[in-house]
Amino acid sequence: MSFRGRMSEDSLQQRGRVVSRQGRINIVRTGASRGYLHDLYHFLLVSSWPRLLAILLGLYLTSNVLFACAYLVGDHPIVNARPGSFADAFFFSVETMSTIGYGVLAPRTPYANVLMTAEAFIGLLGLAMVTGMIFAKFS
Repeated sequence: MSFRGRMSEDSLQQRGRVVSRQGRINIVRTGASRGYLHDLYHFLLVSSWPRLLAILLGLYLTSNVLFACAYLVGDHPIVNARPGSFADAFFFSVETMSTIGYGVLAPRTPYANVLMTAEAFIGLLGLAMVTGMIFAKFS
């Protein structure tokens, strides 16, 4: 009762507004950290579309490069791949992660099958997370 009595009528009207009539933002952040790595989801959500797409592309390419390097560690793990060919291993990784399916390349060894299973799972999980992020950004 005394709290409302001390507030002016103008401040009561502006209390519910996001932007005051003077153009000031009336949102106060409390308890939120300032660093991007502390809240990566929020950082990605408020990023511009070009920045978000560049980050997602970078993550996609980096993960495929890492899996391609892992395939190259094995002893000829991919059928019909040229021995030691990074390009073949990279495109095999792209086919696996995106669940496109294989043309002439296929896993040959148990090592490749285990790695392919892990990569397919990570690809599906990543697709679900990116879909959720883009849906949240649109809404």
